[in-house]
Amino acid sequence: MFYNSPKKTRGSPISNSRRSKYIGISKNNTHWQALINIGRTKKYIDIFVSEQEAARTYDVYAIAIKGVDANLNFNYTAAEMISMIDHYLQHGSAVVPS
Repeated sequence: MFYNSPKKTRGSPISNSRRSKYIGISKNNTHWQALINIGRTKKYIDIFVSEQEAARTYDVYAIAIKGVDANLNFNYTAAEMISMIDHYLQHGSAVVPS
């Protein structure tokens, strides 16, 4: 099982319109962008229309880079994570259509 981690916010509650409630996600004009820290370097992942799609794609990158110790935005079963990784490799998006 892969478990999410509560987002650590700086200072006051999330009130800035650019901030997301998800780890590694922020708003860039009209789109949501995902970034991940690797060591002391911030790496850009991509931009997304949906905040949740950005967060799920961040989770795929976090698992790939940091393994089972990664801080995630959502809880996943092993089967769900495998499905998301497979979908990402085929389509470039971690969100599996329902």
